[in-house]
Amino acid sequence: MSLHVFLVNRGHMTNLDVDWAMKRVSDLKRAVSTKFDVKPEKQVMLTSGGQVLDDEQKVCSYPVGTESNPIYLFNKSMMEQSALLSNKTIVKSGFDKEIHNSLHLPVCYGTLHSRTQLAMQIHEETRHQVATMETLVADEHLMFQGWQAAVSNLHVSLVDFKQRLSSMRDQCSLMLSKSTNHIEVLNGFEEVLEMLSRIPVVESLLKSDESSGVTLLEWIEGKSPGVKIADLIEDCRQRVSQLTTDKLSALLLECDKVTTQATNPRMREISGIVDRLAALDHVINAARQQVAEQRGIAQGFVKNQDTARDLQEGSMNRDTLRTLCESHVTQLQIMRDNESATREALIKCDSAKSELAQNLHTRLR
Repeated sequence: MSLHVFLVNRGHMTNLDVDWAMKRVSDLKRAVSTKFDVKPEKQVMLTSGGQVLDDEQKVCSYPVGTESNPIYLFNKSMMEQSALLSNKTIVKSGFDKEIHNSLHLPVCYGTLHSRTQLAMQIHEETRHQVATMETLVADEHLMFQGWQAAVSNLHVSLVDFKQRLSSMRDQCSLMLSKSTNHIEVLNGFEEVLEMLSRIPVVESLLKSDESSGVTLLEWIEGKSPGVKIADLIEDCRQRVSQLTTDKLSALLLECDKVTTQATNPRMREISGIVDRLAALDHVINAARQQVAEQRGIAQGFVKNQDTARDLQEGSMNRDTLRTLCESHVTQLQIMRDNESATREALIKCDSAKSELAQNLHTRLR
């Protein structure tokens, strides 16, 4: 069994030993860092519902880690980049040259064998292309699900942010309304400190090892070594002066912009993504049918080769051999067209994944 972690930025799944589920999330992040080359502090792990995996909790305390419901990993280092580097799938060229050369071979058993091997190669390449397509589209589905997890997390964070913002607005407004009074109180402390510095402490408050002549100010400050009341008053005065109506208004404006952007449907929703994924699923279904046709044709080549091999060299009917070879022309052309179609479909799926990755990169930044 494996623990599945899916990197949403790139659309890549990695599998780790299931034993990691019994360890802390922080331990898992260190293991993942060697897989994806991303520092633990730059990792954000989410469940499908948008819950953040806590570093101190065990991985198994969250309902995640399966192939269909992996841990969604976000790489903050990638988000900080202005552009996401391309990660295209390498697609092999077609079999046009091989088929052209094969169709010009002489009529003989060796030609049957050569074409059979070519048909099997084309079928295997087509099968591999469709398997790659299935992985690409599955990755795209998980990328979209990972984005939905991020949106769910954003919604929860936004609710908390609005509550904190409301509390901060009320407290700052209250502080501004009393700022004049606060300044007057702070200014009045100067006279108080002057008085405290002249008033001696009554002997009953002094310990036996303390000398007489200590002022009340010295006695108070002696209760908290290293703390000067005058410094505290100056610090309070600076803090009061830092908060102004203009600064609060500017801060609230920026907060409103963040809230507006976070609630913007165009940012949260990827237009047409469901239809695009459904269309790609349809492309894969069509490609699977082409693979099935390729397999049937390749099996026909093998059967023809077996028939020719079973015939005695001396009694082999050359017309029969010619008929078998001639039948290959149409069959190889069909296989070429099918392979070309699946290759184009693979390129389409790969481009769709790259486009989705770029789309998500823009939104995550």
